[in-house]
Amino acid sequence: MSYCNTQYHKTVHLITDNATALVSTHSSLNKEHSPQPISNHIRIDFSSYPIYSKTIYLDLNTLQSQQTLLHKSIRKSIMSKISSISFHSQHLSVCYDNDFCANFVVDTSERFYFYLIIAMFAMSLIVIVPWYFFYTQKLINPFIKMKKIADDLAIDQQLITYKSAFNFKNMAELISIVSEKLDKINDEKLRIFAAISHDLKTPITKATLYSKSHLNPKDQQALQKYFSDMDYLINQIQVFAKKSYFEEDFNQVNLSDLVESMYHEYHDAGFNVQFISSDIKPCIIKLQRKAFKRVLQNLIDNALKYAGDAQIKLINDALNNTISLEIIDSGSGIAEDKLSQIFEPFYRVDLARNHRIPGSGLGLAIAKEIIIKNKGHISIKNRTDSHGLIVSIYWKL
Repeated sequence: MSYCNTQYHKTVHLITDNATALVSTHSSLNKEHSPQPISNHIRIDFSSYPIYSKTIYLDLNTLQSQQTLLHKSIRKSIMSKISSISFHSQHLSVCYDNDFCANFVVDTSERFYFYLIIAMFAMSLIVIVPWYFFYTQKLINPFIKMKKIADDLAIDQQLITYKSAFNFKNMAELISIVSEKLDKINDEKLRIFAAISHDLKTPITKATLYSKSHLNPKDQQALQKYFSDMDYLINQIQVFAKKSYFEEDFNQVNLSDLVESMYHEYHDAGFNVQFISSDIKPCIIKLQRKAFKRVLQNLIDNALKYAGDAQIKLINDALNNTISLEIIDSGSGIAEDKLSQIFEPFYRVDLARNHRIPGSGLGLAIAKEIIIKNKGHISIKNRTDSHGLIVSIYWKL
């Protein structure tokens, strides 16, 4: 007789063999003996009546007359009562006549896996639940902060709610609305700056002409310096407000040639400027040429203005596929806690507030906007080898 080689079929086979053997031997057995194991997971005991709800009644007269089909018939009856999958012990009573029954107990191995699954689930809950609440809080906090910003900006939030930490659609909508509001506020400020600077142009021009015709040369020269500083500030405000430098087309620019030509302009004019290039090969990059030249001029002017010298270093790093440009000076540097604010519009460090050094506080803000527009990155830091600053611009090619 052949059976499938599984735990279930092995179990059915053992019970069938024992139940078949008892057909001829049950009358001589003691019904009161204690349960006996017939395998490591099956036990058997005997009684005068069935003690389990699952019971098979065997008609001995019929079975004995069909001796060749006896084993097969009993096996089919047992398979109808024993489940192939169970997480609990299974019980079966096989009764042969009115006063003899064999009671089988099957301890299923699936119970172990059932308890293992429960233990793993419990461990998962212990680990996952705290992490869930932790990350939920992490996700909700930015949303709450954004809502506070929206409240401060008087944004209508009736249509914006969040039901869970993972409702990213509402978060995206709120970020979009806040961004649009901030853009409008920024545009309004720029329009106000542009309007004020435009309106100041006329009175400054009139005052300049008046000083030339009504004041003596000495007083005229003193006033002319103040008018010149005011005119420079107004021009910078207009440039920053109109952002006309964004309108220039992009072209392939040989950065080496551009930087070297600017170096010669300053050097020929008598300024203390040095140019160092790590590679004489052309550094071709797509730029807004005029806008970038404005950035480079502003950075060199700042170095000369506050330190009296400027060193321009161009590095073409083929290994890391980057091009970097550094403007280095030997001035007094900037306090570390103020470096993060240096690119903000109208921000000037204490040293630059000296009236003898003109400036608008917009040069670096404009420079950063142009660099970002030209797919570059700009940073500023104090030198570690001596006094001074290093302004770095780099592109990842």
